[in-house]
Amino acid sequence: MKLFATSILIASLYPLPGLATSPKVTVTLSPIHSLVSQVMESVGTPYLLLEGKDSPHTYSLKPSQMQQLQDSNLIIWVGPGMESFLVKPLSTLHTVPQLELMEIAGLIRLGSQEVEHTKNEETNATDQDHVGQDHEYNSHEHDHEEGQFDPHIWLDPHNAQRIVEAVVSALGQQDQAHVSVYQRNGERLKQRLKELDEQLRQRLDKVKNRPFLVFHDAYLYFEQRYHLNKVGKVSLQVEQVPGAQHLSKLRSQIRKLQVVCVFNEPQFESALVTTLIEGSSAKSGILDPLGADFPTGPETYFLLLNKLADSLVACLQSD
Repeated sequence: MKLFATSILIASLYPLPGLATSPKVTVTLSPIHSLVSQVMESVGTPYLLLEGKDSPHTYSLKPSQMQQLQDSNLIIWVGPGMESFLVKPLSTLHTVPQLELMEIAGLIRLGSQEVEHTKNEETNATDQDHVGQDHEYNSHEHDHEEGQFDPHIWLDPHNAQRIVEAVVSALGQQDQAHVSVYQRNGERLKQRLKELDEQLRQRLDKVKNRPFLVFHDAYLYFEQRYHLNKVGKVSLQVEQVPGAQHLSKLRSQIRKLQVVCVFNEPQFESALVTTLIEGSSAKSGILDPLGADFPTGPETYFLLLNKLADSLVACLQSD
């Protein structure tokens, strides 16, 4: 009897792999949290730092969230160009592993020059050129500073696949007991992302030539991947209200280019868009790069990209 009790005590000190404690993972943004949640399925649930309509461009970290970061086994964020409020806090957390997504190998990183450069290349590209198209505008071939890249990298499903691979690797390093689970979940998720990419391409093909304006440059990856015809932006800097001269130029542009739709975002003031389209045939719409109105969870990423496509088609399609 004593031997049996001793065996139970020893077993309790060495939990079975399937019962190992899940890692404490903190993810900054809802779309990335969605992908990480699917990779961690059946193991644990990551903590989401920013919820709802919180903008990463203007957010202030709460003391309780700083504690959450300190207690984490892994922090997953996009980078200084997106969550600038985290740069200083993360610099003090030397012992907490961090995955900065903007630095993932093989990731497509775009600035405005890359979009124009790639569009020009595609005009004259042969079928063979398209085979290596992703490589043609890989960021590592361009001399940009960190802040010059669009940080909304998740809006290209091809980038989402690279993110999933990096998350699987990072989680496996921190939690070796569940490596096979992360790998299996990651492969299943990458297949879903491939299917999503093809579905979006088919849906957006009918409106890809119709001109539109966005509130700010948050959609380069989505526009580039599906060859959309964005012709301008309302705000030159996210944190600043556009000046009268810029707004006047936009009104002229809307008429001259026969802009079909001007898109606002739920995180920003909508009155500007209403003012811009007055007296024109342009309509207004909403595009949300963060999924502010979606419930937090594994499906948020797919809801987000499908909603972007729905919004674009609804506003840009012919009456």
